[in-house]
Order: sequence, then structure tokens, then C-alpha cells
Amino acid sequence: MDDNRFLTEVVSMSRIYVRHGRFDLARKLLRDFILMEENLVQPRPYVLALAYYNLGEVYSDHGNYLIASDLQHQAARHWQSRNPKKSVDLLWYENTLAALEHETDRLLHEQQEEKRSDIA
Repeated sequence: MDDNRFLTEVVSMSRIYVRHGRFDLARKLLRDFILMEENLVQPRPYVLALAYYNLGEVYSDHGNYLIASDLQHQAARHWQSRNPKKSVDLLWYENTLAALEHETDRLLHEQQEEKRSDIA
């Protein structure tokens, strides 16, 4: 897997903004990151999947469920593009969203562990 420290920092900062009610800053941060990734010669589906998923979570936390659903569908499409032979039925979609949530938590946990080892 590529080095995803920047993605981790963006997701972490967006969660801090949400916690403090700054949904506008969280959305802007994630949207800018997505635009930057999409403009790469070879955008990474893994990174885009997690970024779109977390942007959807920001909209969901703010009560914009329709936009959140659309963003999570985009996240699932990017996630699926990593393994296009998988089905896109409802069970797959539910499992995909759970996997994206798990990957986000794993990235954030790894970052916390790295910061702790840097301090020690």
C-alpha cells in the first residue's frame, strides 16, 4: 500500500472540524483533497474511496443524508474499481461501507501509533 499519511492527516483534521461544528471547513478540506487526487496522472482508487466516504460522513453528520448517500455511492464505485469482478448488490454495498469505515479507523489508529513512537 502507498504511503497515505497525507490522507490520514486530512481525514483526522476533517473529524476535528466536525467535532467543533465546522462542517464547512471539513467539507472544503476533503473536497480540495479529492480534487488534488483526481488531477493526478493516476488517481488512486483506494485514496479516493476513503476520501469520498469520509466526505459523505461529514454531510451525514450535518444532516445532509441525500448528499451523503451520493458521496458514499461514489466511494463504493472507487472501492469496487480496485476489484471490478465483485458484485454491486445491496449486501456488497453494505459490506463496502463497513470496509471503508474500518480502513479509515485503521489509518487514524496507525497515525496515532506513529505519533506516540515519535514522542517516546
